[in-house]
Amino acid sequence: MDPIPDAIEHPPTAGTVDPTDLAAQLPSLLPPGWHVVDVPGVERPVVVGPGGVLVLVARHHTSLPIGLDDPSPWPDRRHRMSTPQVTAELTSQLLAARSGLRLRVRPLVVVDSIDALVLDRPDRVHVVHRDQLAWWLDHQPLELGASEVARVARSAHPAFDPPAV
Repeated sequence: MDPIPDAIEHPPTAGTVDPTDLAAQLPSLLPPGWHVVDVPGVERPVVVGPGGVLVLVARHHTSLPIGLDDPSPWPDRRHRMSTPQVTAELTSQLLAARSGLRLRVRPLVVVDSIDALVLDRPDRVHVVHRDQLAWWLDHQPLELGASEVARVARSAHPAFDPPAV
């Protein structure tokens, strides 16, 4: 009888870009009115702007296909959350505690390759190419006013001084 083969070992960050890589590029990728905020306890870049608060999950061109496997017999998938959804929920709770605002942070997968294969995203997490990030953010429905954006940004960076609009 053959022994059970060892599981394939993957480094903890397999399939993702170092979050600091995307974070370092964000200031040049964001449209006016959007700001990067540092949320202690969240290892992913977080942005806030008129279209709300988003936690960004970077995916590299060498990643596996971008999607979710669903081996469960329940087609509605409400019994579980994807990693981006869990990260967004954690970020919502942390920012709400700091800012005093009820916030719904949304996850956004940012892909840095046109070769990436996007599969079904039953978790309703949007996927956008890095080059289209500014356009995508600019076309989000208005969720936060300038004062709310500043309040969220100040809760992460007390010295934040929003630019004059």
